[in-house]
Amino acid sequence: MPRRTAVGATIAGLALASLAVTGQLTASAEPDAARAGTDRAPLGTEPLDILITNDDGWSAPGINAVYDALVADGHQVTMVAPATNQSGVSARVDFSGTLTATQPDAEDPNIWSVTTSPAGSVLFALDAVLAEKPDLVISGTNVGSNTGFDTNFSGTIGAATVATGMFDIPAIAVSTATGYDAGATGAYAETADLVVDLLDRGLPALDRGQFLNINYPKLSEQLPAPLGVRYAANAQASAAAFTYQQDVEDPTQYKIVGARGTEQPAPGTDTALLGAGWVTFTVLDADRSVDASAVPRVASLVRALNDEAEPPTPATVSALPAAVAKSKPARVSTTGIADGRRLSVRWVPVGAKGGRTVVRTPKVKRNGFALVAPKAGRYLVTVKLGSKRMTEGVVRVG
Repeated sequence: MPRRTAVGATIAGLALASLAVTGQLTASAEPDAARAGTDRAPLGTEPLDILITNDDGWSAPGINAVYDALVADGHQVTMVAPATNQSGVSARVDFSGTLTATQPDAEDPNIWSVTTSPAGSVLFALDAVLAEKPDLVISGTNVGSNTGFDTNFSGTIGAATVATGMFDIPAIAVSTATGYDAGATGAYAETADLVVDLLDRGLPALDRGQFLNINYPKLSEQLPAPLGVRYAANAQASAAAFTYQQDVEDPTQYKIVGARGTEQPAPGTDTALLGAGWVTFTVLDADRSVDASAVPRVASLVRALNDEAEPPTPATVSALPAAVAKSKPARVSTTGIADGRRLSVRWVPVGAKGGRTVVRTPKVKRNGFALVAPKAGRYLVTVKLGSKRMTEGVVRVG
C-alpha cells in the first residue's frame, strides 16, 4: 500500500489538478524545430526504477524521507548522493582527478556516498552503479527551498538539469522550505508523500531538458497544511546577497559574508506563493537559448558581421479604429511602405439603405496615413496596397 500522511492525503487532489495544468501548459507550447515531433508518454503508475540524489549529502533528512517513502511504495530506488554538503554548486562536475565512492549503510547496498557534486553523482551513477538508465531521476528533497533566481545556484536543480538535458531521463527537483534558525526542520515526510502521490498518478511527459521543480512550504501552527498546489513562474529575485570583507593583516584574503536578499519577488511567482503557504510547481528547462525572432537586434548584428543585407520589412497596416469623428482625421500606422505610396481606402456603408460607397487614396507619410471619414454612419472599411488587402474592419463615424 502507498505510504500516506494526513497532509499528503489532503493535498492529493490538488496535486492532480496541478499536474493536469502542467500538462496543458506543456502541450499548448509551440515546439521549436529541435523539439518538433516529440511524442512522449507519461510515466506509468507501476513501480519505477528511480535514481535519487541531492546536494545536502546522502545522510540529510530530506533525501532519506523521500527514499524511504519511495521504497515503501514499491519502487526500486538507488541513492547516489554526495558524501558532504554541496549546496550552491549548481551543475558543477569534475573533469579530472579521483573520487571516493562508498556504500555507507551496511544494511542497504542501494545507498552510495560519492565525493563529488550532485551533477557528478548522476554521472557516476549512470556509468558505474546502474546497469541501465533509470525511469526517473529525483533530486531532493532539498533542505530549504529552491525558487526564483537562486535555482541558478542550486545543486539540487543542477542534478535534475544534467539528468534530463544531457541524458534525456525524466527528472524532478524537489525542495522543502525550512526556517533559518539553528536546528530548523522542514516537512520532509509530507513532501515525500506528495512525491509518492505524483508517481501514483503518472508523472506528465515533458520534452528533453524540461523538468518539474517542486517546492513544499514551511509548516507551522499558523499553517498546519499547505494552502494547495499552484503552477508558478520562476521569480527573478534572489534570496541571497553577498559581501566580501578584506582581512586587515593579509590583504589577499577576503571573508565571504552571506546575507538575505532584499528584492521582493513579483506577486504570483514561485517564491511569493511558497512564502504564502502554497506548494509550487514550476517547469524549468536545461535549454537556455532564445529564438532569434525574440532578439531581432542580435539577429541583425549577426547579419551585419556576415555582410548580409537586412531582410525587407514586410508591408503592414495597423488595425483600424472602431470609431472616428467625421470632422477629425484619424492616423493609422504602417510599416514597410515607402513615403509617397498611395493606398486605396474603400468605405462601404453597413445597414444603410441608399448609402454611397466612398473610395479615398491617401498617401503614406512617416509610417502612417490619415483616415478621412465620410458622413456619419457605420462602414466596412478596406485598405489596399495595390491589389493586396492590408486590413479591414467596421468603423463607426460620428
